[in-house]
Amino acid sequence: MASSTNMGGKDLDPACREILERLMSHPKAGPFLEPVDAEALGIPDYFTVVKHPMDLGTIRRKLELNRYQTEAEFAADVRQVFHNCRSYNQASSEIVAHCDELAESFEKDFAPLSASSKKRKRTEDANDKPMTRPEKRKLCQEISKMSGERLAGVVEIIQTRNIVPADSMEIEINIDELDIITLRELEQYVRDTNLAAK
Repeated sequence: MASSTNMGGKDLDPACREILERLMSHPKAGPFLEPVDAEALGIPDYFTVVKHPMDLGTIRRKLELNRYQTEAEFAADVRQVFHNCRSYNQASSEIVAHCDELAESFEKDFAPLSASSKKRKRTEDANDKPMTRPEKRKLCQEISKMSGERLAGVVEIIQTRNIVPADSMEIEINIDELDIITLRELEQYVRDTNLAAK
């Protein structure tokens, strides 16, 4: 049984495993489940043509070992399987037809995950981006308009970031002393609050 020891990658979206399992259980997936045995198949030139061998079983093991850093790396290996098949075999061959069927199935399943991953990446990048002076000024103005429970939410975010004691009843916000993560979290809270009020 393969170990689940982390080998420098990370735990990807569980959907990656689900997509791969569906792909591997596809009726046409048989030839793609294990590494190509060029000697047994009588194709000694296979590794001359295919420079980067890949198969679905190897991808599963890499997932189990957390070898992938991103969902995109996982997808690249799956697509490599199909690329290798098309590179070595005639376009009109039965195995390429099966390959195309599998590839279409994979792209259909992976598209929503890819869109979600890109959206998450944009959000992470935005959260790491330093806040400009105009952005800080606008944030201060928006917070100053708040009262009651909404303002309590601001206090809770700041307390959660361990900037002030949790039992402090009053705080004075110095926007320049807040770290970027707290600022972006406050910005998102203000945005969500304003949307809810509409």
